[in-house]
Amino acid sequence: MDEKKPNLNEYSVIWLTKNYLSVHGLKGLLITPDFLLAFLMSFSLSILAYYHPLKIEIFIKNISSDLIVLNITLLTIIIAGLAIVVSFTDEEYIMFLKVSGIYNTMLFSFFWVAGTAGLAIVFAVFLLLISSFLQESYIILLIGLILFFLSFYVLFGSIQLVRTIVREGILRGKYIELKYKKKQEKL
Repeated sequence: MDEKKPNLNEYSVIWLTKNYLSVHGLKGLLITPDFLLAFLMSFSLSILAYYHPLKIEIFIKNISSDLIVLNITLLTIIIAGLAIVVSFTDEEYIMFLKVSGIYNTMLFSFFWVAGTAGLAIVFAVFLLLISSFLQESYIILLIGLILFFLSFYVLFGSIQLVRTIVREGILRGKYIELKYKKKQEKL
């Protein structure tokens, strides 16, 4: 009995990323409604921060700590959502998702948004640290713009992930319904 060993590279994050990009391309990753909306919101917030009556350093320092909490909370929600997705135990349903290309795309989406949340947390902590030492408001504004963008992107990406989970719940319900009807027809 010659049993084929599984290709563990298929389960790596690098393979998942390559697979996603080969199917959707970089445009499919960056030119999305949540990306564009995050860019507009972060740009608007940066302009507001620049013209805010408080010093920009104080404004960004105050909001940075709030964004750390927001991103940690969203990261927790993302991990909980991922737990829901990977808890599908029906092998036939998982194969259905894999064959249709939905499964890998869904896993990559969770990885991408969770990674962005981690990056936003790092930027927020970095911004808190440098705003204490640095007096150059343009550098703080630039890093703040990146932080705002990442945070909004994680927020809107998390909303998309919740939508994905709901969609998969509906799809799973339909799958079970069809499976049940087939079983009833055989009887």
